[in-house]
Amino acid sequence: MAVSSIIALDLGAFTIKVAEFLVSRAGSLTLNKYAQVEYETDPGKETDNSETIIRVIRDLFAQNGIKNRRVAYAISGQSVFTKFIKLPPVENPDKIKQIIRYEAQQNVPFPIDQVVWDYQLVALPDSPDLEVVLLAVKSEIIEELHRVISHAGLKPVLADVSPMALYNAFRYNYDDLADCTLVVDIGGRTTNLIFVEGNKFFSRSLPIGGNTITSSIANELQVPFGEAETLKKTKGFVGLGGAYEEPSDPTVATLCKVIRQGMTKLHAEISRSVNFYRTQ
Repeated sequence: MAVSSIIALDLGAFTIKVAEFLVSRAGSLTLNKYAQVEYETDPGKETDNSETIIRVIRDLFAQNGIKNRRVAYAISGQSVFTKFIKLPPVENPDKIKQIIRYEAQQNVPFPIDQVVWDYQLVALPDSPDLEVVLLAVKSEIIEELHRVISHAGLKPVLADVSPMALYNAFRYNYDDLADCTLVVDIGGRTTNLIFVEGNKFFSRSLPIGGNTITSSIANELQVPFGEAETLKKTKGFVGLGGAYEEPSDPTVATLCKVIRQGMTKLHAEISRSVNFYRTQ
C-alpha cells in the first residue's frame, strides 16, 4: 500500500516535466502521474522566462491533480561543472574530505565561495585508488531556480544534476547489466552521455541538442526561431545524402540537409566521447 509520494520536476530549456512516484511500505516505486508541456522561448534572445515557467508549473500541478508540494528538481548538465578525479590511496578516511576540498579549489573554474559543490566517491574495481565525481554549480543559478519553484507554490527539497539523476534512474531499473551501456539523452540545449559499466560510470555533457538544429534551420532559411522549430517538427527528417534523391520540395530538401549536418556533428562528438572512455 502506498504511503507517500515523491514529486520530480525537470526544468528543461523548452520543456517542463513533472512525475509523481508513489512509495510503498516496502520501498518500491510506482509511477502514478506524468505530464510535460513545451513553452515558447527563443534562445537567441536574452529574455526572462521565469514568469512563463512559473505559470506552466502551476498549470501542470493543477491540471494533473498533484497535491504534494515538496519537489526534487534536476539542474541541466550544461549549467554544472563536472570533473572525474582519481585519488591516491588514503589510509585515514577523515582526510578524504580535506583532499577533495583541495581538489575542488584547484579544479572548479569559479571562486569556491560562489558555487554550490558536492562530490560522489566511486570505488574502482581491483584498485586501492578512489575516483571522485566532483560537481559544482554557481550559487546564483541554484538561487534563481529556488526562487522560480517557490513562486510557483512549491517547496524544493532536493536539487540533483540531470546526468546523475539519469544515471540513478538507469541503475534503479537495470541493476543487473554486466556489459558497458551508453545512455544518450538528447535535450534542447544539451546531450548528456552516461557510460555505465559495472560499478563504474562516466558522464559527459555535449553542447548540442534540438535547439542547435533549430537555430541552424532559422539561419539557413532566414526565418524566426519559432517558425524554424515548427518546420523541423512537421517536415524535417534526416536526409540520407549521397546517391539518394533529394525531396522534391526545396524547403524540405534544405531542412533535411541542415538536420543531417547537425546529427553528423552529434555523431562525431559521441564517437569522440566513446573513444575517450575506452582510453580510460
